[in-house]
Amino acid sequence: MDLFATDDQRSDLFPVGRLDKDTTGALVITNDGQLAHRLVSPKSHVGKLYETKVTGKITAEQLQSLQAGIVLKNGDQVTAESTAIVAQNENETTIKIVLHQGKYHQVKRMFGALGQRVIQLDRLAFAGLTVNGLAAGEYRELTDEEIKMLNE
Repeated sequence: MDLFATDDQRSDLFPVGRLDKDTTGALVITNDGQLAHRLVSPKSHVGKLYETKVTGKITAEQLQSLQAGIVLKNGDQVTAESTAIVAQNENETTIKIVLHQGKYHQVKRMFGALGQRVIQLDRLAFAGLTVNGLAAGEYRELTDEEIKMLNE
């Protein structure tokens, strides 16, 4: 919230959900509590698109296991809606992954279950809203069309 210009700061605004301190990307800020609740509620199945760089060479079979669902160490069942390898070499793999859940450190824990470590994590889209054209730390107001889409 401290990235807002002084003229844009308001005491009634709050973030919808969260990003870990070492994660960048799309974050919705609102003053609409009902909208925020709906967007983070597991019942709403709101999509979140991430691009992550992980250690090692991830196989298609490992990605399939993420889509089939895995159980984390604490017993949480987590599933990726979709996964795709973007780039890969012997030391690291860049993957796009879409989630509907929002468990604590979910992406990191999912790849940890595969024996890998997340090096970089960026949320490219949240609830259909993308970061296209925005640099880290930049923000913009939603369009009327985007607000309507979020409220549907």
